[in-house]
Amino acid sequence: MNAIRLALLQEQLEGVAEVMGSALARSAFSPNIRVRLDFSCALFGPDGALLGQAAHIPVHLGSMPDQIRCLVADHKLQPGQLYIGNDPYNGGTHLPDITLMKPIFFEGSLLGVAAARAHHADVGGQAPGSMASQPNIYGDGLRIPITLLARDDRWDEGLTQLLLANMRSPKDRQGDLLAQQAACKHGEEGLLRVYQQWAGSDSEVWQNGLNELLESSRKGTLAALSRLVSVDGAAQAEDLLEVGGESVPIRVRLGLDEAGCLEADFHGTSPGVAASFNATLAVTKAAVCYVVRCLTPANLPLNQGFLECIRVKAPIGSVVSAAYPQAVAAGNVETSQRIVDVVFRAFHELAPHCVPAASAGSMNNFSFGFQNPEFGVHYETSGGGAGGCPGGPAQSLSGVQVHMTNTLSTPIEVMEEEFPVRVERFQIKPGTGGNGQFRGGDGTTKVFTFLEEASVTVMTTRRRTKPYGLAGGQDGEPGAQFKGREGEWTPVEASSTHTVRAGESFRLDTPGGGGFGKSDSV
Repeated sequence: MNAIRLALLQEQLEGVAEVMGSALARSAFSPNIRVRLDFSCALFGPDGALLGQAAHIPVHLGSMPDQIRCLVADHKLQPGQLYIGNDPYNGGTHLPDITLMKPIFFEGSLLGVAAARAHHADVGGQAPGSMASQPNIYGDGLRIPITLLARDDRWDEGLTQLLLANMRSPKDRQGDLLAQQAACKHGEEGLLRVYQQWAGSDSEVWQNGLNELLESSRKGTLAALSRLVSVDGAAQAEDLLEVGGESVPIRVRLGLDEAGCLEADFHGTSPGVAASFNATLAVTKAAVCYVVRCLTPANLPLNQGFLECIRVKAPIGSVVSAAYPQAVAAGNVETSQRIVDVVFRAFHELAPHCVPAASAGSMNNFSFGFQNPEFGVHYETSGGGAGGCPGGPAQSLSGVQVHMTNTLSTPIEVMEEEFPVRVERFQIKPGTGGNGQFRGGDGTTKVFTFLEEASVTVMTTRRRTKPYGLAGGQDGEPGAQFKGREGEWTPVEASSTHTVRAGESFRLDTPGGGGFGKSDSV
């Protein structure tokens, strides 16, 4: 195929994944998936190679190929099947991220796999929302190995009842799973349509086209990496992750291997911790891939050819390569953000005029459930400041979801309609972005008043360490969280669970971004 035809094929594959996402959003039950769009969809080849993905959530998409390869390697795939899984030690991220995977067949031959991953507002565990820090995986929630959920598109009722019995708000969970099934069905129909258009009666034409597409991406990625990193160049960096009262180091060394692929070596990073801040290796790969994608040309196809040019090494059992039974809930949402920060910081040594200062560095996770279970469970993230960027605006974006999350804030109208909660304030917090030639964006303040007694969990970082500035820019301000009422706020720990009585409030302040370059102003 020529370059134009390859580009058309890539666009069609990505378009199918976008349609999957649209179907999922339209049919989901929970606000976290329906409104915040906390999900990702992608298509894979018969060997588990990534073919195309939608522009959804980086931490989902970069980690999903590991799970699909486990599916293909360990299971006998048949038409009409639907698989489910969230096991972090088998290609997953953290337990709320449940993936549904549908094998796609054409005339008896496996054509590929459609996958839809969504963050469920609750999957059991000690605290509502399944996002409280725990000493091991058992407290995080229900762990699901890759398991056959449906045959001939009919669900296993016994398995379904077992799963839902271990989750809060089971009707919402079931509705969201059905929405994921619908998304996978759209993926099946879309891939078959694209296949029949391109292959006609000759499957070899299709396979050759896919091979050329992946090879084109691989060559383009290697060329982009050679411009970012010289053959004999290397860089290293360190940043700190807040876990309770400790500051846990994450270290990386970047360089090119003999094949010209980027090697990110995390040896020297802290061992795993007795809290939920351990990231799976799949999450670490996703974070590194995200940074590289930010620094490479926008027209570069993102498929298996791209992924194969990035190699990650990390000690098993470390905070960036979790091993059983380490807890992982925050590894997906907080540790992933710090991995991005440290990898960007290392790239600053290699390409200083391409790399922004640190953004907020936390997803500022906030979840709650009520004493009366009929009121439901909710989970959301909150935006902070983006890091100042050379060549960007004088001040970067404020109150924006950054890096490994690509979700939205829950609209206040939806929050107040769905739950007995009133949002008293939601505003930019001026002055929290770091000063510089390119100033960091500001964080936000959000105040929730609970109309019924609730269990509230926050899981955050960048509360002691500040988002770093670069090239003389100042650091951004850290975030904070409080319980009480206006004028009577009591600070609470960065990752903690609280009982909030009816009429009490909870306030969440998010970090600003670091500044880039020295400012001329005093």
